[in-house]
Amino acid sequence: MKSPKFEDYGPLKKVPFWGLALALAVCMTIVVVILEVLFPWKKEVPAGTTPWKTALPPEFMGAIIGFLQVPAILLIQDTLGSSSAYM
Repeated sequence: MKSPKFEDYGPLKKVPFWGLALALAVCMTIVVVILEVLFPWKKEVPAGTTPWKTALPPEFMGAIIGFLQVPAILLIQDTLGSSSAYM
């Protein structure tokens, strides 16, 4: 039996999508937690702001923007983004 090449995605076709998505979500969560431990967001808050009162964590705000994508796609048939504003 030949060993699969690195660019052969055949074995991944046997894994259900939800399994791959869950594995990716777990890996991304681990990376975010590690980065948060190494570089806490509260140390980057400007003077005069209070964490959780005038400044929210970037992970929380990213999740809110992500959840707002669903109603944006359903209502305006477009995603939230700002890259076209800079072109």
